[in-house]
Amino acid sequence: MVDELRLFRREIKLTRTEKMELDRMVRESSANNFSDFVRQKILKISPRIEEVEYVLEKYLKIEILREVQRICSNLNRIALQVEDADYITREHIGIILTCVQELNVEINKVVPLSKEFREKYM
Repeated sequence: MVDELRLFRREIKLTRTEKMELDRMVRESSANNFSDFVRQKILKISPRIEEVEYVLEKYLKIEILREVQRICSNLNRIALQVEDADYITREHIGIILTCVQELNVEINKVVPLSKEFREKYM
């Protein structure tokens, strides 16, 4: 942007008080001058598409992790009930755990799992 030619000029009318306030804001900001200050304020008001996509991606990863946590919690409850009531065999629990491990592998493709998590559950 520094190399681009500045082609447009805008004029605004301010009272003395407004000008003093604006000058103070420019001094307190990281901008070098009034034009840079205005560009920073105006151009950064709306998020860029890349920023929105990044936030959505992070949000979806968090939601996936919450869902996996819920599944693991449900499986733990099932395992406790099975041990108490002997409704299904250990083979069935093994199948369920294998499914969870495969689910973890798929999740790891999207969200890298920590070493501790992999050692504990995979």
